Amino acid sequence: MYKSIDGSKGEGGGSIVRLSFAFASLTNKPLLVKNIRANRSKPGLRTQHLVGIKTLHSIFGGELSNADVGSIEVSYKPGETNENKNEYVISINTAGSIALVIQVLRLSLAKTDFPIKLIFQGGATYGLGAPSIDYIKQVTEPTLQLWGYKSEIQIKKHGFYPKGGAAVEVIIYPKKNIPKDEMIRRLVKCKRIESINGLSISAKGLERAKVAERQKDSAIQTLKASFPNIEIDIACKYVSSLSPGSGLTLWTNQEGKMTPPIGQSVIGKKGLPAEKVGKTAALRLINSYNSFAVIDEYLSDQIVSYGALNAPFSFSTPEITSHTKTNMALIEEFISVRFKVESKDQKKIIHVDPI
Repeated sequence: MYKSIDGSKGEGGGSIVRLSFAFASLTNKPLLVKNIRANRSKPGLRTQHLVGIKTLHSIFGGELSNADVGSIEVSYKPGETNENKNEYVISINTAGSIALVIQVLRLSLAKTDFPIKLIFQGGATYGLGAPSIDYIKQVTEPTLQLWGYKSEIQIKKHGFYPKGGAAVEVIIYPKKNIPKDEMIRRLVKCKRIESINGLSISAKGLERAKVAERQKDSAIQTLKASFPNIEIDIACKYVSSLSPGSGLTLWTNQEGKMTPPIGQSVIGKKGLPAEKVGKTAALRLINSYNSFAVIDEYLSDQIVSYGALNAPFSFSTPEITSHTKTNMALIEEFISVRFKVESKDQKKIIHVDPI
């Protein structure tokens, strides 16, 4: 019997489709997603959603129906991982976010017994409406490694909106047994920042305008006002790309080996001054840290999935975003867990327990 998911509920966007397919693959449950993006100006599946869906199908096999641009209903009956193949080429012909595709494949491949290499051709490393690839590399992945999920990300070429054209290679390793340390299972207490790192990146065509330096300088000025005694190191990098573009990623280094970084990324776009990019990223980082939460609000919508797979589990976050709320409700449809949100001081604590 197919698990039926209403794609118009909650946040009502592509994340419902991505997460549904990930958990269908993990649990081997047949899936039917209806009313996909029904409340959006362009309803139905878009190209960036199909990339992840079709890659999952190529990895796990099974039956996939109605996987076309514009489809408002799609079904999937997962098969088994092809043990004779450990390398997949993923072509993205738009400026679709590579980071969002990595997120769904990362979760889906949590149950594999051997390393799998993903070769991305095309797409954006700094895509609109998504975390940067450097946020995934410097914040998401170090956090997941605390629970035994290891991967390697190599950025061969960057891509920006509207042409994309990036080249990225990712190796996802089998999950190690999660340590039973209470510090890992209950990520509630924030630790002192020892230093802040960052990467200010820009297309080479914007080098004369010193876009990367302006993003960096604005971020440092804003961060220093709140962290005057903290070492801040933000690198500038100009890259070859098909389209002009820029972005800034920041992350913290905190005391304690079991403390994940807090991070933020802001993507530059036409009409948004470089100084605004830097200041926005810095202010978001400051606000996240000042809430005394361990997981920033943009990572929390991903961490709830891994928390559910390792329940009982708890972590703190500055706020519950619409994506996080939608994801928690969706996860409860697939596995036997219940989420509970506790308000404490300036943060929220998300608890997930088996039922």
